[in-house]
Amino acid sequence: MFRLPLATALWLAAGSATAERLPEVASIEARLFFNYSGTLSKPITAKTVLWNAIIGEGNISEPSNSTFVDVLVDGEPGSFKPGLRVELVVSDTSNGKILQTQVNEIGVLNASGKYHVGFWIPKTGCQPLRLRARIAGARTNKLATVPFSCGE
Repeated sequence: MFRLPLATALWLAAGSATAERLPEVASIEARLFFNYSGTLSKPITAKTVLWNAIIGEGNISEPSNSTFVDVLVDGEPGSFKPGLRVELVVSDTSNGKILQTQVNEIGVLNASGKYHVGFWIPKTGCQPLRLRARIAGARTNKLATVPFSCGE
């Protein structure tokens, strides 16, 4: 009968378990909610001018006072981990104050390994925002800014 030393047996057992890739935040997109039409804007980019967005100025088509944030999660296709969540922290970039923290669960990833997690941010339009999204408990995160500003 052939016997392996204990350390070798443990190493082989650990190596046989397939390491499952944890999902991670792939991207963050912010879109304005337009008050006249009830529609969402295209994703906000560096070219989007958000001057007095609450009254529809800048280069947006109509007033907006809330923002939808789409956090794209990427991982193993078809995987699901109960209790796995995305945390979104919204802060004011002008003073660093945290305005809100939201947490939403991640469902079953699609055949491409993607899952969109949505967050609604009310009362936006004048404070410049910093968005930080991460898988709850993870060290890595994605950042985005929404450069709102107001004035006369």
